[in-house]
Amino acid sequence: MMNQVFRGVHYLHSVRHIAHRDMKLENALLKYANRPIMENQVKIIDFGFAEHVKPDTAPFTDICGTPGYLAPEVLEGSYSEKCDIFSCGVMLYALLCGCCPFEVDPAASTLADAMPSDFHRGRLSFREPRWSTISGKTKLLLLQLCRADPRWRISSQQAMKTCSSMCSQVPEQKVLEEVSSMESMESMAQELLEEKPVDYLRQEALMQVAYHLEDQEVDKERRLFQALDQDANGCLSEDECSAFWHRLGICDSKHRELFHKMDVDGTGLVSYTEFLSRAIQVQHRACCSREALLAAFCFFDADNSGKISLEELKRILQRQPQITSQDCQSFLDQFDVNEDGELDLHEFGRALGCSSSVSSDTGRLEADILKS
Repeated sequence: MMNQVFRGVHYLHSVRHIAHRDMKLENALLKYANRPIMENQVKIIDFGFAEHVKPDTAPFTDICGTPGYLAPEVLEGSYSEKCDIFSCGVMLYALLCGCCPFEVDPAASTLADAMPSDFHRGRLSFREPRWSTISGKTKLLLLQLCRADPRWRISSQQAMKTCSSMCSQVPEQKVLEEVSSMESMESMAQELLEEKPVDYLRQEALMQVAYHLEDQEVDKERRLFQALDQDANGCLSEDECSAFWHRLGICDSKHRELFHKMDVDGTGLVSYTEFLSRAIQVQHRACCSREALLAAFCFFDADNSGKISLEELKRILQRQPQITSQDCQSFLDQFDVNEDGELDLHEFGRALGCSSSVSSDTGRLEADILKS
């Protein structure tokens, strides 16, 4: 569980540049109720205290978070995103022994006074008998996470790598070999090699579909992405993708071109959603769920009319500079079967190759749109 938490926090810190500021066990939920932790997905929730971390700016000064989980520097009124690392240490400690390491005094007049001296010094107790079964490496990780001075506290990347090395996982190379040999991935590579122009508008729409796909619908793609994402920051760099391209026999001269086809927003990194949308597009997949298609349709249908107009399509121009007004007009002309100047749900589904998701249930889906 904590391996996934550290991956999530590392993604927040290094890619999204966000400090959560209220990490605790209650804010790390399991997606599936009846699955063991090793087969489950952890979701970090409650971003009410979250703030963007900007380079070369003053540290956070407001006191927020949950007593018992917050870091000592938060009480001092000057802290950074590393406060999340301390909180993760408390979470790991509580998971291992069943209680938080620092007992809060409810009778104290101030929050600082409510915390024990061990909290201010970053001291953890391993005297309970239950700790005799916990490895020394785990205890060392806890001490590194809960250091009182954030300058000496490990980073989210260090925590993630340490935790990953302690987990018994399928070797990355084995996963890469298994997944990259699958027919769907070979199909994806062959489509890329055909050098067809990228339909950025359709890919943006498919990104909205990808946001709402269930994990089991994209299990192969998810496993491949995780194998390629060597630094586990939630994005693929061009260098990380090179190993995949080489395995499929794609020459070096093609790497940059293929990478840019997936990098829809032009940031130089491919997010998980960009990767999924491209995989769905090149596989001509027509099996996205009705819920995912409906969510994507509603993203474009800004006025909730049940139709997508040209002006609503053009809203995407603010997000994607690669898309032009002419692209929007061509997209509408190509898939507006009834020629009413707008796209209904069925036409939208056909445009994305997801017509099977609406053909048998169009009336119900359109009713859902009008209710939303």
